[in-house]
Amino acid sequence: MLLTSMVSECAFRHFCRDIAGVGHRVVHGGESLTASTLIDQRVKDLIKQSSALAPLHNPPNLSGIEVAQQLFAVPQVRFA
Repeated sequence: MLLTSMVSECAFRHFCRDIAGVGHRVVHGGESLTASTLIDQRVKDLIKQSSALAPLHNPPNLSGIEVAQQLFAVPQVRFA
């Protein structure tokens, strides 16, 4: 089990070094998010505030953004 975990970690690190950025297609950003933009706390707050407009899409998208930010130390972009 430990060996599998170590190999997986090594493979993940090798894969990650080639990633320069992560893009997220968010269904609805309300009137405040009408263009593609770098994701920061303000953008995440606006996506959360717009969740009533796309309740099946925005909450899972926001979770995906937060996980990607933890995994990848690269710019994250929200696409309009």
